[in-house]
Amino acid sequence: MITHSVHFTVYALEGCRFSADALTFLKDTQRTHENPFTFNVVNVTQAEKNTYKKQNKMETFPQIFAMIAWQEKSMRHGLFLLGGFAELQDVFK
Repeated sequence: MITHSVHFTVYALEGCRFSADALTFLKDTQRTHENPFTFNVVNVTQAEKNTYKKQNKMETFPQIFAMIAWQEKSMRHGLFLLGGFAELQDVFK
């Protein structure tokens, strides 16, 4: 039997409509989705914007990563750059 868990990390830029929409979407989806998941938010100020663009090798916000952990015979995990708000919505379609 394979079990898994999903955790999202969202780098949300202050004043960014897409960042705000992604957080609202995650909160709403977390309440209603059949498969539980967790998420945390890294609030990014305008002054920090370029630092996170370089660090995460992504030009736009939000910057969303997914940590997926699964267990078959042993525990395994992977961290993936999911993308932005549109890609996040695609995950839950």
